[in-house]
Amino acid sequence: MISIKTPCVLVVEADVLLKRAFASLLTWGSDLEIVISEAGDVQELLDDISKTKPDVVLFSESIPFSRIDSLSHLLTIHPMPKVIIVSEDTNWIHIFSQEDKLVTDLSDLLLVIKPV
Repeated sequence: MISIKTPCVLVVEADVLLKRAFASLLTWGSDLEIVISEAGDVQELLDDISKTKPDVVLFSESIPFSRIDSLSHLLTIHPMPKVIIVSEDTNWIHIFSQEDKLVTDLSDLLLVIKPV
């Protein structure tokens, strides 16, 4: 029997309300597995990624390790997950992966996380 894995999203966010908002938004109308990370630095995030093996890592750009040098390190060690960074100051969502996608609404974002 072929087992289909439910896509997993690792949410990394310092603000409790934003964590809950991300989790609620992503589970609304979808069957994603949401895992909340309490990582305080890049090494803890790498440990969480190794444990959960997420399809997507999502966090806001206010997280100190959302900088490009940290992301480069993350993607070098774990090239599998897509990394989505949500800007708190603008309407931008940055998606780092080996492909480019245009995201204009929630359905586009869900397709990035869980391709058809």
